[in-house]
Amino acid sequence: MLKTIKWSSLFLSIVYTAAGIGLYLYPVIAERYICEIMGGVCIAAGLLQIIGYWMMDIRRALFRNDFVEGSIVALFGVLILLQKAAFQGLVPFIIAIVIISSGISKIQDGIDEGRIGHRPGWLLLIVALICIAAGVVVMLNVIRDEQIQRYVMAGGLAFGGITDLWSTISLNIKIRKYLKALEEKEKEQTVTPPVTTPIDMLHEKVEVTGPQLELPVSDVPEEEPEPIVLETPRPLVFNTVDMDQADVAEEMHEEAHEETEVPEEEKKEAVKEETDA
Repeated sequence: MLKTIKWSSLFLSIVYTAAGIGLYLYPVIAERYICEIMGGVCIAAGLLQIIGYWMMDIRRALFRNDFVEGSIVALFGVLILLQKAAFQGLVPFIIAIVIISSGISKIQDGIDEGRIGHRPGWLLLIVALICIAAGVVVMLNVIRDEQIQRYVMAGGLAFGGITDLWSTISLNIKIRKYLKALEEKEKEQTVTPPVTTPIDMLHEKVEVTGPQLELPVSDVPEEEPEPIVLETPRPLVFNTVDMDQADVAEEMHEEAHEETEVPEEEKKEAVKEETDA
């Protein structure tokens, strides 16, 4: 709450309340040092407004004139301190202007509440009208009795300060809620859509719009394919009778070969006889 509160309005409301109470309790001292008090208050309020300008966010400071307004108010306080005799007779008018400005500030608070979506209550309007009426009574010097006039000035300052304090805090709470809701709405609008990659696009379902081609349906029932049956290979069977006959034939061949084979010695003798002849 302290980040968005109007520090200058809060400070002035406290000053108005203290000035009204002091004017009511200590009228002689207040009249004697009224110019010093007013000059000091103006200088302090101007400096506070200038400091608030430098501490303000740049996005808000670009559309405000707090630095210029604070400088003017501070210079006005210096002028009061330098020309106390000239301002002594203008004190009732200055107080009247302060009370009227307090009422006008509450009207502005009501307008601000309406601009952020809140309906300003009748209580705030009645309080603003009371402050403006008290300021006009003091400015026009309607009441000739000095003591009653002093009570009206003191009551107007204190009433304006207390109601300004209440109005400033109440409006600040409403503005804070409004800004928070506005930020949340902006965040929802600035949410970036998820990036779809080509892989994600493959998984997405493609919806085909427009007329679709219908294939003709045949009335002939489809034949079921015949199951493929694989024949199991027959096992190899060996005939033991054939194997025995083959063995016997091989043995007879070997015996015939042995019988026809001529020994080496006979071959040599036959060759020698042929040579001798």
